Amino acid sequence: MCVLVACAGGTGRGVIECLHNLEETLRHMEMRAYDRIPVVRYNRDYMVPMLEKAGEVYAERLVTGFDMKY
Repeated sequence: MCVLVACAGGTGRGVIECLHNLEETLRHMEMRAYDRIPVVRYNRDYMVPMLEKAGEVYAERLVTGFDMKY
C-alpha cells in the first residue's frame, strides 16, 4: 500500500501520465495505491500542505488498517 504523488512544473498535463506510469509499476510489484495526488503549479499552494495531512492519515491507517473494498 502506498500514496502516489505526481508533480508537474509546466501545464500540469504530465501528472496524468506520471500517475498512470506509477500505477503500472505498482501492478508489477503487486501493490495497491491508497491515494493518488496530482500537484501542478496551479494547485501547489494548497496541495503541498495537504500532502502533510495525507501522510499523517496514511501513517495512522498503517496502524489501524485500511478499509479498501475494490
